[in-house]
Amino acid sequence: MFADIAWLIAAAVIIDGFIIGLLAAAAVWVVVLAVRLVRRTRARRYVTVPIVDIDRDGAIRLAADTMHRSLTAAVQAGGKR
Repeated sequence: MFADIAWLIAAAVIIDGFIIGLLAAAAVWVVVLAVRLVRRTRARRYVTVPIVDIDRDGAIRLAADTMHRSLTAAVQAGGKR
């Protein structure tokens, strides 16, 4: 009788541990997907800002307002973490 009870308790602990493991794995997977989504949306938002401008004659130069916009975007991205 005690052996049967011990076996049932052991089975319950094993099954409970398996269920908790599945829930933990699902939680980790959700966090990984959320991090990927946030990184992807931030990359789309901030990478599109150009750092260099090309003049009418084809000369490449750094534009002050473009640098200001890209630096502002970088600071905003860093501040949201």
